[in-house]
Amino acid sequence: EIVRYIHDLGARVKLHICGNITHLLTPIKEIHADIVDIDWQVDMVAAREVLGAETILCGNINPVVIQDRGPDEVYALTRELVEQQKGQRFILSGGCEITVNTPFANLLAMRRASL
Repeated sequence: EIVRYIHDLGARVKLHICGNITHLLTPIKEIHADIVDIDWQVDMVAAREVLGAETILCGNINPVVIQDRGPDEVYALTRELVEQQKGQRFILSGGCEITVNTPFANLLAMRRASL
């Protein structure tokens, strides 16, 4: 009901649920959210198969990795995800919220990898 109301107002709906939501993907598809946050525990290919080509997937690099690993590893993981999602409706993001303790260099590595 709330999704339909938001759509009736002309807005898009972004759904964020933390954790492994693999078992919820089919019911999530049925609510017709425009954007679905995919946490790092969920396989993006599987999420795409269930949610379909029209849903915008957002995610899904482990935020602990983004915070605790070096820029080279963050770059490599980001580049791999960007290549995997190329041509798809996709927003690059952490698999959940990126912490305030994340080094700026790691965020720049994500940005470079996304270009």
